[in-house]
Amino acid sequence: MAAGASAASRAHRRHVQVLPASNDALLYLGERDGYEIGVSFKEPDHAILFVGTLDQERQIYTSTAYGAHFRGSLPFGRLRAHFGHDLSAAIADAEEALAKPIPADPAAFEQFVFLGGGWTVGLTGEAALKLREAGGAWAESYPAMEYRHGPISVAGERTLVWMLGRCEPALLADIRETGASVVENGADPMAALVGIQRAAVALAQARGLDPDRPRHLTRSVVLP
Repeated sequence: MAAGASAASRAHRRHVQVLPASNDALLYLGERDGYEIGVSFKEPDHAILFVGTLDQERQIYTSTAYGAHFRGSLPFGRLRAHFGHDLSAAIADAEEALAKPIPADPAAFEQFVFLGGGWTVGLTGEAALKLREAGGAWAESYPAMEYRHGPISVAGERTLVWMLGRCEPALLADIRETGASVVENGADPMAALVGIQRAAVALAQARGLDPDRPRHLTRSVVLP
């Protein structure tokens, strides 16, 4: 890192990783000044920005990881657009999510599960957080292929499983066998958050809650 780098930048520097070049946990953003750049969500509002080099011969990606915080999908959308991603499909999907009815009536369910893969795993955490905050719901999120290794055991007719991104047909079949309902509409994962936010608001209203004033939450937390 250059000597003139800010203290904040140094604080965000994490570590160097060597990853398979085909690692789908990374959303590849593009190349700048000889460096390959990608991003991966690890938590609902925390992303890891990878800046590194790609060894074509050995098919490995050596990167330095930096922490970054993204609240909602807007900053992430700007990041994708900055690296030349065509967001026209995502925008159309978001408009459709606003115009169409919510894919499932949230009041009919008591458990909500959000599944994703690769870079969308962090978005599933954000989705579950919205249902918990606004609707006081039992909401969980998992990488899709981890769901069948335990959490699926509590799924049933009052479970709604919402996919963000693609999903293996065999997993979908396993989920449906439990009696759970599945939302899988092929929308851009960022746009899917629009429908999920609407579902959170609808659930809050059905339960007599104010989605703009979640219980036990304040806009800021002041520690003594």
